[in-house]
Amino acid sequence: MSAVETRLRQRRARVRQLQTQGRSLRDIAAEVGVSKDTVRRDLAALEAPAAKADEQLLLVVVDEQLRKDLNLLAASYRLAGEDAARLVLHQAAEGIRRTIAARVAATGSVLP
Repeated sequence: MSAVETRLRQRRARVRQLQTQGRSLRDIAAEVGVSKDTVRRDLAALEAPAAKADEQLLLVVVDEQLRKDLNLLAASYRLAGEDAARLVLHQAAEGIRRTIAARVAATGSVLP
């Protein structure tokens, strides 16, 4: 993914976040630094179904603390930031899957 695509995805995530806070198009546009029409297009793009399954990506608003944490992970694992985040997420998900499998094996139910 190019730097331009990354910035677009981050902007759209921020637009969505502000919209869910009940902010007006004018307020969102001023906060993000784009026109109201751009905000409308961003919201429409987020609501439109993706053309391909691989286009359905997680949008994350990167704040300063998340950036620091991601850099720490990347340095610790000696991987690119996105690869380090992917690795840690997969490890956490695998732990959850193991916990659920053990619970089902012990009780026959996913619920505790």
